[in-house]
Amino acid sequence: MTWTDLDSYLQQEQHTTAKLLEATPGRPLCRYRSSGDSCMSSELLAVGFLDGDTDLALSERSCKLTVDFERENRAAIEVPVLDTTCKVWWRYASNDVLPPIPEMTFPFGQRNGTGDDENFLGLCRMLEDDAAAEIPPGPIAASAGSIPRLGTLQLSGDGVGNCLVPGEQPLVGGGYFFVQARESLEGSCVEDAAEQKELSGRLQSLLHTYITAQDRAAIAEVSGFPYTDLQSAVLNMGSCELNQVLSAVRFIPHPHNTLGLTVLRHILAERIYKARQLRSGVSDHPDYASFTKNGFLLKDLTQLSDDDVLELLRMASGEQSIGIPTAIRWASRNTSHTENDPQYEPHLDNSCGPIIKVWVYGKDVSLDSGPLHYSEGSHRWIQSDHIDTYADKNVKRARLRWLHQETILPALEAMKEPALRVRDGTDDAPGHGFKPLKPILPLPNASLTLVLVDSSGLHHRGEAVPGVVRKSLRLLGDNAGGLPRLNPFRPLVSG
Repeated sequence: MTWTDLDSYLQQEQHTTAKLLEATPGRPLCRYRSSGDSCMSSELLAVGFLDGDTDLALSERSCKLTVDFERENRAAIEVPVLDTTCKVWWRYASNDVLPPIPEMTFPFGQRNGTGDDENFLGLCRMLEDDAAAEIPPGPIAASAGSIPRLGTLQLSGDGVGNCLVPGEQPLVGGGYFFVQARESLEGSCVEDAAEQKELSGRLQSLLHTYITAQDRAAIAEVSGFPYTDLQSAVLNMGSCELNQVLSAVRFIPHPHNTLGLTVLRHILAERIYKARQLRSGVSDHPDYASFTKNGFLLKDLTQLSDDDVLELLRMASGEQSIGIPTAIRWASRNTSHTENDPQYEPHLDNSCGPIIKVWVYGKDVSLDSGPLHYSEGSHRWIQSDHIDTYADKNVKRARLRWLHQETILPALEAMKEPALRVRDGTDDAPGHGFKPLKPILPLPNASLTLVLVDSSGLHHRGEAVPGVVRKSLRLLGDNAGGLPRLNPFRPLVSG
C-alpha cells in the first residue's frame, strides 16, 4: 500500500492523516537527516501490537516507518529518518487523560500540509473490540475481535486528544495507543560556547535568587552529595544540556540526577512559581491560601460567573494573561471505567512546576463512579520558613528522597511516562511522606461542582465497576486539561 493509498483511506469519512514530517515546521523530537544513500534510518515495526513498556524494533534498513494496517495489509509510510539512538514505542492512553499531549508524543505532520498549528497530527491505534482491555506484555496477534487499526491523533486545536479512526466515532481523550519517541541528546544539538555562557549565567542567577539554604540542605541530604558538587556540575553543562535544564521538559535522563538534578529543577520551579504568584498579585485571591495548602479547590459553579472562573485560573497559574483562555468553554467528557486502568495507580504527573487541571462534576458523581482521589499537600516540595513544622520538614524530605530515587538512571519509567507512580502503598498509607489519598466528591447541595487541581500532586482515578461511566465537563481547547503547561523557568511576568 502506497502513501497515496493510505492518505486516501484515512480521508474517508472526513478523516485526514499526517503528511510527511518534512512538512512539519519546528524541531521534531527525533532528529532526522537527509544525506541521500548514506542517510541513517530506522524502521518501526508494528506487525504485532506492543505495549508501552516495550520498545518497537529499530533498524537501519530503510528511510521509512512501517506499520501494520488492519489485519491483512501493511502500509509503508515514508517519513524522514529517525535517529537509530531514538527510542520509539506505542503508549496506551486511558480514558479522559488527554489533553495534555505528553511531550514525547511523536508528531508526524499536519493536515493538508498546512503550517496551521490547529492541524498538528500524530498517529494512534485502537483495537476494534475493546481498546482498553488488559494489554499483556509482548506482541498481540491480530485475531478476530481484536484488530489493530490506525488513525489520526489530533495534537492541537479544539479536538486535541481525539483519535480519528476511519469509519468509527472519534475516541475522545483516550482509550487508544499512540506513538511516542525519545531521542538521544548526543548529536542532536550543536554546542555553542557563547550560548553556554549566557545560559549558565542565567541559571546561576536563578539559583542565587531562589534556592534557599534550606533547599540546598535538603538536596544534599536526599542525594548524599554536597550541593556545591551539583551546582558546579550543572553550571558547567554544555549549551544543549542547559537548554533542556531551563526548558519545560519534564524529565532529563542525565547522570547528574544522581547528584540531585531532578530534585533541584523541581524545587527551583516551585520557588519561581510562588514568586510569580506574589508578583502578579494573585496571592490576594480569597481562595489562594486553601489552594496553596491543599493542591485542590472545590467551588459551586452555579455561583460563579465566567469571569470568576478566569480569576480562579489566574490565581492557580500566577499569570494574568499568558496561558489564560479568553473565554470559558466547556466540553462533555465521559470516563468509561475499564479493568486494570493505569490511572487507578497513585501517581504524580511528572512535571517541574504546577499542572492545573479542571473538571466539573454533577451531583451524581459518587464513590461508585470512581472520582478523582488526591493526597492533600502533595504538590509542594519546598519547605516554608514560617509555616512548616519539624514534622512537615521530614515529610517533604521523604518525598524528595523518593523523587530522587525514581529519577536516577536508568529511570525506565520516567524515561517513557509523563507520570511517576507510587506502587508500594495504599490509599490510606501511600508512604514516602505522602498523606492519604482521599476522594474528591461534589459539594453538598451543589448541582455543578468546579474541581480545580494541581495534578503535579499525588492522585489517581477512583476505581469503579467496569462499564460505569463518570460524567464530567472539561475546559474545551488545546490545554493540559485545564491550563496549558508553560516553561516553569520563564521570566516573571506581572501583566
